[in-house]
Amino acid sequence: MGDSANKVPMLESIGNNTVNSAIEYVETSVDISDNAFAIRAENNAFEPVISKGCTLIVEPNAELKEQGFAVIESEGKQAIYFVKKNEAQEYIVTSNLVDNQYSKLMDVSTIKGVVVQIKRALAG
Repeated sequence: MGDSANKVPMLESIGNNTVNSAIEYVETSVDISDNAFAIRAENNAFEPVISKGCTLIVEPNAELKEQGFAVIESEGKQAIYFVKKNEAQEYIVTSNLVDNQYSKLMDVSTIKGVVVQIKRALAG
């Protein structure tokens, strides 16, 4: 990883785990593994933190701390969630910061990666 800028594959969708579906490569200065990937935010569910069009750098080898954004797979589908710990130190998740509705992270769910960088979309 000695480069000052690493390139990660931008996946067309996070529904599949194949890096072969890369539509382009994105540069990042964050220290990442070879398994890292980038995805584009498809909606405004996490505004003001993540806006539609932002590029998210996701590191599968990163450990989720007290809270953060993560790609979670449940029932064969992957999506972005905001994850935090509740008073009982259990992970709870939401797919929308606006409604502030959290649910317990189900045992059948798997954290596929943690968002380690948010790259803002340039206004055109």
